[in-house]
Amino acid sequence: MKTVVSGCRDRQSLLLEILALRQQLMVWQRHNPKPKIRESDRVFWVLYSNLVKGWKDVVKIVQVENSDALAETPIQ
Repeated sequence: MKTVVSGCRDRQSLLLEILALRQQLMVWQRHNPKPKIRESDRVFWVLYSNLVKGWKDVVKIVQVENSDALAETPIQ
């Protein structure tokens, strides 16, 4: 029973951490509305999109209307 309770606490802690990180991201986005995308960012999202279904639901930086332009931008 202790294992189940500790598992719930770990999940709760993780959810609270995600909530805190998302709030910080929202504050950051208000001050930096157009971040520059680096090659490492692109590599991350390519790998992430191949591993996670519904990955588009968590993307806040790239919007649909910008995705074609991003795909055509050469990686330096």
